[in-house]
This record gives sequence, C-alpha cells and structure tokens, in this order.
Amino acid sequence: MPGAMREAYEEMICEVLKEGSPFDDPLPDGICISQTTFCFTGEFEFGTRKECQAAISSRGGSFTSDVNSKTEVLIVGYSANPNWSHGTYGNKIMKAMILRLQFSRPFIIPERFWVTLLSKPN
Repeated sequence: MPGAMREAYEEMICEVLKEGSPFDDPLPDGICISQTTFCFTGEFEFGTRKECQAAISSRGGSFTSDVNSKTEVLIVGYSANPNWSHGTYGNKIMKAMILRLQFSRPFIIPERFWVTLLSKPN
C-alpha cells in the first residue's frame, strides 16, 4: 500500500478510535476455531504465545505471526498496549484495522472472548 494511502487510513482510524476501542462491537457470533486463521498480539493470561498457538492448532485452526490478508481474527492479549487510553494502538492492531477497511476482516477480539471460544464445540 502506498505511503500516502496508509497515512490516510491511519488518520481515519485514529479519528474513529478517539473515544472507542479496536474491538468488534458487538463481538462477532459464529467464530469457529477450526479452519480459521488467527493472529495474536500482546501478552496473554492464558499462557505463552506458543501455548495460545497450540490451543488453536489442537482445535483445527491455524495462525500467522503477523496480520495479513489471510488473517481472519486478531486476538488481543490483556496487555497489548498500555497507551490505548491515549489513542495509540499497536502495529498489528493498526494493520488489522486497515485490512478491515479494505476487506471487512479480520475480526479484532479480546483474549477473554477468545477463551470462551475455546470451550465451544467446533
């Protein structure tokens, strides 16, 4: 994406998020772990990044190390970015939001919602 276009997207996203969060609201129904591609950002109460990735793999899902056009869900750990209250979002979240403007995905969900998905049958 050309630099000027990315800057324009980032400006638009910052304006939208001045009073909100990056999470889907309402949180999406129907996310199935199986055959879905996830990406993680932040630190997780659930465990290490490898433990989180193993939880996805063992349920038939896949994961990427960076947000890209194949990412369907970005899971945000409890301490992803301490500057959110000041409107500063992490790189993965910003990239996910730009992709969402272009392709209507990925979903952006908090860790606590992801943990509830793990307990649901696929």
